[in-house]
Amino acid sequence: SSIQLAVHITDLSSLVLTGTPLFDLAEERISSLYTPNKVYPMFPESLSNGLFSLKEGADRSVLSFHFQLFVKGGWQLLKVVPETICVQRNLSYAEADNFIRERDTFWEILHQCSEQLLKSRLEEGALNLARREFEIDVSEPKRVLITPLERNSPANRIIEELAVLVNRETGRLFHEEAFLGIYRGQAPYELVKELKPDEEMTLEHISIEAAKLSTNFQTHAGLGCEFYMQATSPIRRFLDLITQIQLNAM
Repeated sequence: SSIQLAVHITDLSSLVLTGTPLFDLAEERISSLYTPNKVYPMFPESLSNGLFSLKEGADRSVLSFHFQLFVKGGWQLLKVVPETICVQRNLSYAEADNFIRERDTFWEILHQCSEQLLKSRLEEGALNLARREFEIDVSEPKRVLITPLERNSPANRIIEELAVLVNRETGRLFHEEAFLGIYRGQAPYELVKELKPDEEMTLEHISIEAAKLSTNFQTHAGLGCEFYMQATSPIRRFLDLITQIQLNAM
């Protein structure tokens, strides 16, 4: 069995034009900055959390990646098109996880497909390091709160795998068309510390180079992707905005 779905990315290519003050601002800031006590967005907050954001009940211009995903593994990119959509509902991760636990048909199939996407990347050599992330609240300096975050829930897995899928297919499109773009690549890692039985791999066990950007095609071994470009976050990363502008030009 399979499902069809579209991954919608806010389309800024017609709103943030090269040479305009907004473009210059994004180029100067490069990305949004997240600190324990404040977020410094790449664009003004009224835009990043307002006009540009995919808000429930609002019409938005998007760049849509339409996929067919197969439960037994694999996918097909059907088309990439600019569209206008109206978001029906903004779900939290907890709400989406609840749909999956209740075995809602669509969400259950989507979760199965995302697990297969991860499996295929691991078979291609992708790293799957144990991650421990925390939210730090310093609003009261004398009572700092540190809360563990669950980044391996089914809903998180779905978002991660769909984002990787969009980025790898974007890279493939640029490569096939021989169109100028900025690839993100990473060389294969080396094991420097032997893993004990049932021990999870961490950064202590490997030697790995940092990911690099280049206009020349290169694989991303850490993600198990032959092609990889960043296109999913044009609101908070300048590189993604450039990729989106180039994708629309292509």
